[in-house]
Amino acid sequence: MACRLIVNADDFGHSPGVNRAVAELHVDGLLTSCSLMVAEPAVEEAVALAKALPRLAVGLHLTVLRGQSVLPPAEVPSLVASGGQFADDRVGVGLRYALLPRARRQVRKEIAAQFERFRVTGLPLSHVDAHLHYQLHPVVFAAAVEGARRDGCRRIRIPLDSWSLYRRIDARDAWSQAAIAAVFAAGCALLRRKAAAAGLLSPGYVFGLFRTGRLDAAYLGRLIRMLPEGIHELHCHPDCDTEAGRAEIAALRSPAFREALEARGVQLATYADLENA
Repeated sequence: MACRLIVNADDFGHSPGVNRAVAELHVDGLLTSCSLMVAEPAVEEAVALAKALPRLAVGLHLTVLRGQSVLPPAEVPSLVASGGQFADDRVGVGLRYALLPRARRQVRKEIAAQFERFRVTGLPLSHVDAHLHYQLHPVVFAAAVEGARRDGCRRIRIPLDSWSLYRRIDARDAWSQAAIAAVFAAGCALLRRKAAAAGLLSPGYVFGLFRTGRLDAAYLGRLIRMLPEGIHELHCHPDCDTEAGRAEIAALRSPAFREALEARGVQLATYADLENA
């Protein structure tokens, strides 16, 4: 099987800087896919851009942590502050969603509303994932699977990166993230079984987890040269308005990335290609 790579930008709709980065990288032929945050300030601009770029695949970036809710705070008071903002305490939020029945009900209600908000854009739903990989939470994942199946989408992100491959790229940094790698490996193994039982497809690996917010040309070049066969995803966070986001744009546009893709014969793909794998 040939190597195929989905290059997906998260946080589409978060800001004009993210939207511009996604559109420009797609036009450059480097980015095939993105994930839309449906309640963020620049979502309307993002939808208009996506409609002007019909080959850009757009998924739903479910947000239940560090972001804005679709539903008004009065309907989801266990989830958000008075202004509609989700908390940024991953552990505390996770425990609340797991242990409080009212919070679980409100999470399901909010996620259903986010699917509905995406539906009214009229964009085809490429895939489903979650902001900050919070689909690892069992309540969030169950609601994501329910929404995807209801909307006829059979593709979901399972955010498993290859720690053994990353150890060959940057051993020191890999060992510093060994605990995170173990948690994600265990969680993703469970999600794969649940996704398969629900008839959902996902890429083999989702690369970039161990370099979130700090992709660079050297990492990308080495990653592509070591890329295993199959369909995998590289997720990134380009943003024209932040230093880290501009660095990721430069990495994706670098000769090291382009040359590695060409030398390895990697075909750029979208989540839709999983249907024919």
